[in-house]
Amino acid sequence: MTNNQLYISDALSNGWNLWKKHCLLFAVAFFGISTITYFLKVGIELPFSLTQLNNDLFFQNKTHTIYDPIYWESYFKSGQWVGKFVASFISSIIIYPFITGLENCMLNINKGIDHEFSLKGYKMPIATYLKCFVIDFIVGTICMVGYLFFIIPGIYLNARLIFAKTCQLDNKEADITECIKRSWEMTNGNVLTIIGLKILYFGIKLLGVMVCCIGLYFALPLTQFIHNDAYFQLKGNIQTNTIEYQQ
Repeated sequence: MTNNQLYISDALSNGWNLWKKHCLLFAVAFFGISTITYFLKVGIELPFSLTQLNNDLFFQNKTHTIYDPIYWESYFKSGQWVGKFVASFISSIIIYPFITGLENCMLNINKGIDHEFSLKGYKMPIATYLKCFVIDFIVGTICMVGYLFFIIPGIYLNARLIFAKTCQLDNKEADITECIKRSWEMTNGNVLTIIGLKILYFGIKLLGVMVCCIGLYFALPLTQFIHNDAYFQLKGNIQTNTIEYQQ
């Protein structure tokens, strides 16, 4: 079987065309999600920051820089790291359905199901949200282990598993293992191109940050539209018929 090839220029062109039509609305959506996440984290961290232990052990060393060992010693003793970890974990859990639903809305636009932003994209079974979360956790863990082995294995694994979550959103009845396997099949023979695609994502987001940071919220929809188009380019590389793929 000859695998479909990914063409970054096509993905960029198609993603750009969709972005021009929908960038403002999705930029506002990403900004709203980011703002909610920030206030959630601040609210959850607040009890940890107000303890007497923090005041006694951490703030008394506020003149020390992050390069001073006593800074980190005081930081860990203060318990603030616990607050930051708990805040990040809980806020990520709460905000995850909003991000996943938004990604599904954009996928529907790429597929031509919707021509404008629609809240119908959020109307997915709870099981789909849970499966997407598990996929993100599994893929993130696998890639993290890969990065520990001199980085390159992590980059390779990330390129092979990049479409697992998108596959789940596109095929909501599919099993988690099926979606991971399909991403592996889809990306066969396109690893270097996908790495190039990831570099493109980084460049677009970097340009967004350079535009007073607010540009990042416009960059995120563009990279997502490009990602979705790349997924559909490689969708034909799936060799088995366990999943009935939507056309």
